[in-house]
Amino acid sequence: MKDGTLHSSEALVRWILKDGKVFYPNQFIPLFEESGFCKKLDMYMFEQACMQIRQWLNDGLTPIGISVNQSKLSFYEVDYVERLKALVEKYQIPPHFMTLEILEDLAADNVDE
Repeated sequence: MKDGTLHSSEALVRWILKDGKVFYPNQFIPLFEESGFCKKLDMYMFEQACMQIRQWLNDGLTPIGISVNQSKLSFYEVDYVERLKALVEKYQIPPHFMTLEILEDLAADNVDE
């Protein structure tokens, strides 16, 4: 805010129907968590952020960091880290532009890990 420069951003998900109706995360994330679909949504959002950074690089712009929320279910996937690395490599982006937001309940539920 001091210099008016944008330094980072956050990828936010919305479910928008063809008729324009918008559903916010609190309206569908609980269902996605229950069904396990959150793991797919996590990867989708991470990939979308990677694609955006790649687009900025292709356009000759200096990217800003993007923070992406991740559900606790993803952290229990055996190949989770490898899948994230594969997306960073696929889009050939510097990984320091990506930040994973870990929800508090994951940290609180797994203090030892």
